[in-house]
Amino acid sequence: MRAFWTMAPLALAAALAASAAQAAPLKYRVEDIGTLPGSTAQELINLSLNDAGTVVGSAALQGGAGRVGSFVYRDGRLLPLQLGDRWEQAYYADGVNAAGMAVGRYFETPGGPGHAVLYRDGRVIDVGLAPGGSSRVEPRVFINDAGTVVGQDDAGGFIRNGTVTQPLTIGPGAAPFSPRALNDRGLMAGWSGRDALLFDGTRATPLPKLAEVADLTLMDLNNAGQLLLWARVYGPDGAAASFQSWVWDAASGYRALGPLASGADTHYGWALNDRGEVAGSRPAGPGGEGHAFLWRDGVTHDLNDLQRPGPGGPAWVLTGAWDINDRGQIVGLGRLESDPESVRRGFLATPVPEGGTAALMLAGLALLGGWLRRGAAPVLTAARSGCP
Repeated sequence: MRAFWTMAPLALAAALAASAAQAAPLKYRVEDIGTLPGSTAQELINLSLNDAGTVVGSAALQGGAGRVGSFVYRDGRLLPLQLGDRWEQAYYADGVNAAGMAVGRYFETPGGPGHAVLYRDGRVIDVGLAPGGSSRVEPRVFINDAGTVVGQDDAGGFIRNGTVTQPLTIGPGAAPFSPRALNDRGLMAGWSGRDALLFDGTRATPLPKLAEVADLTLMDLNNAGQLLLWARVYGPDGAAASFQSWVWDAASGYRALGPLASGADTHYGWALNDRGEVAGSRPAGPGGEGHAFLWRDGVTHDLNDLQRPGPGGPAWVLTGAWDINDRGQIVGLGRLESDPESVRRGFLATPVPEGGTAALMLAGLALLGGWLRRGAAPVLTAARSGCP
């Protein structure tokens, strides 16, 4: 009995800390990613980030139509990816893993043949083609924390493990598999013909049908096996009403993301993290502009309502969110309210605890620290001495 009561303050401290950790981070600090040297404007594309907050992306360059350059943003600095003369025409950075390996696509001429490429430690590695593959790589390439790369060319999907690139096949006679998402466990979501599937490299599992929708788009897959997708929804009269987003998993089925507080019911979920949070965008309404959103614990928030400008810092209009990591950081596009030309710029939004959440965390830590100073060792000794 004594051991129970002496451990109660520790349990209370742990409960306070857990409550603080689970409390919604309802404010975000927003920082400007910056401008890629030589870009025509800060119209960034393919923004992606890893759990360390490293961002990769691309931007249109001066010097001719179709020229695209890529960059990495880390520790407050934006630097171009140095790809060498061969890769100067057009390189799209599609993603970055925990080791900082970037993956993307290189095109020798605008709209011409493409290559899937890795960028690692200052070196560019051509992923190469799977046997029977073509040289047109679209629409993007994916990499996970194990370094596995998957993508699609004109002949179908391909996978690279280590130094070998092979075709992705789900079985004899099946239509080619085209991956659209990849998690760190090697599970893929994609298409075989008109069938949406989960594929672990050995077994393909069809996804349940989603009724009364069209233009189904698979967007992201987390390590818990949750899948983010969106589709066009049809009304009772058969007319297309809006695009909406869902999160699917085997246990709960399809869960629809609710409308924003503004009432907007058209939204596109772009990314899903391991905590089940979704970052995305709603399109511009008549006479307006799009807004970035965050879906968390079943509630859809306008990200603009969650930003907390720093002292003297600029206020943003956050128009779209492209990716979210497991720390809750969000990368996307927006504009500074003070910018008269309304140029869209890249942003990185980092969650910061509100006063109540921070106070709860401090209370838990103070209680835990004080108890450890006064009696942690005697408690453990007493508990041991009471055991047979």
